[in-house]
Order: sequence, then C-alpha cells, then structure tokens
Amino acid sequence: MFFYDIINYMAKIRKTIRSSQPIAQIMTGKVPVVSARSTIGEIEKILLKKTRFFDSINYVYVVNQEKVLAGVISIKEIFRRQKDTLVARVMIKNIFSLRPGQSGRGGINRFKKKSQSGASGGPEWLFFGGGFE
Repeated sequence: MFFYDIINYMAKIRKTIRSSQPIAQIMTGKVPVVSARSTIGEIEKILLKKTRFFDSINYVYVVNQEKVLAGVISIKEIFRRQKDTLVARVMIKNIFSLRPGQSGRGGINRFKKKSQSGASGGPEWLFFGGGFE
C-alpha cells in the first residue's frame, strides 16, 4: 500500500507542475526551517530530534529575521561541513520561488527563461513554497 501511495503522489506532482493548477496543491509546510544564523551542528540536532515531523528532509530551508526564505542547504552539504559552520556561509542563496497561487507550468517557464537568459547570477534552485512559521 505504501509504494502505491508514493506512485500516486508523484503522478499528482507531475500533473500539477505541468498544468495551470495552483502549485499549492502539492506544497507542504512540514519541512525543516532554520535561521540564517544557525550552525551546521544546530541543524543536525534539529534533524535528529524532529525528523518524524517533516514530510521531506532533502533540503533545509533557511529564513531571515522576517521569516522570508533566504536560502536552502542540502542534507548532503550539511554532512560535509564542520559543525561550527554558519549556514549563511554555505547555503544556496540565488533562489527562484513560486507562491501557492501560482501555476506550476507558468513558474517552470519563468524559471527556464531566467536560467537560460545568459545573465550571470541566474537562479540556482527552484522552490515551490509559501510562507514559513
């Protein structure tokens, strides 16, 4: 049953991303979120203590003081760094994000245009997200 659920969820994601439906249909707020002032060691503690509460832990989302997305860091990158490293020094900062009411297809097209524009500093990472609490 579990495998079947995963297949259905992935199909729903593909369909939503390719359609004009709002991306909110596949979004989750149950992800690890830390402050840009956090250290790698602090993130490791959070992940070990709260993993069961997250829908996804492929990335840790980094927010500024106003709780606005400032960057992301992969789990792989977390385990490659020293525990006293500040997240703000190693996170991916150049992010293109979509809001809940935006469509997946429209967002993907805008992301592609920005990525292929040839301008330096184009987005490195695409984020489907809303606000963080």
